[in-house]
Amino acid sequence: MKNEQQNHPLHGVGLKNLLTELVEHYGWEILAEQLNVNCFKLNPSINSSHKFLHKTTWAREKLEAFYLYKFKQFPLPDDEQHSFSPRNRSVDSTPLSELPAEIELDAPEFFDDPITGPVFPSKKAVQATRSQTKASPNIESRQSKSSSENNAGDAAPDKTVSKPASQSSERDPWAKWRE
Repeated sequence: MKNEQQNHPLHGVGLKNLLTELVEHYGWEILAEQLNVNCFKLNPSINSSHKFLHKTTWAREKLEAFYLYKFKQFPLPDDEQHSFSPRNRSVDSTPLSELPAEIELDAPEFFDDPITGPVFPSKKAVQATRSQTKASPNIESRQSKSSSENNAGDAAPDKTVSKPASQSSERDPWAKWRE
């Protein structure tokens, strides 16, 4: 285990150094968008983020997974290894690329969840889902809504009996303002 740990890409990399390296390369906006952690969104600083990440295991593991699989571009873990935290996973020592991944603000979020795993959808799949959501805003629901509005206008008006103001105001002091 000791040899595995020394060969692990996160061995000897402190949380503050890891965070500094990611902020210098990507910036706060991209980290906030990719990891969805509030310490990167609201008044971000290295010290405050380091404090939060040091105390919060899930956020630290998310950042470490982002560092390994996006920034350093190591191969994704298999299902068995994915159940461990990023520091305890056995990682193939050869990254897929020597360069960090280029990420834009509109790129899909990165998740590292023990159940769902890291999500790296292809650009075509992302563009297809975006175009579907923009193109089909439920035309049928609009038509049915407009037809129900038209039918409501044809129907007889609602005949509700209103109580005298003195009776309704005794029960509800705001009744006369609602009428």
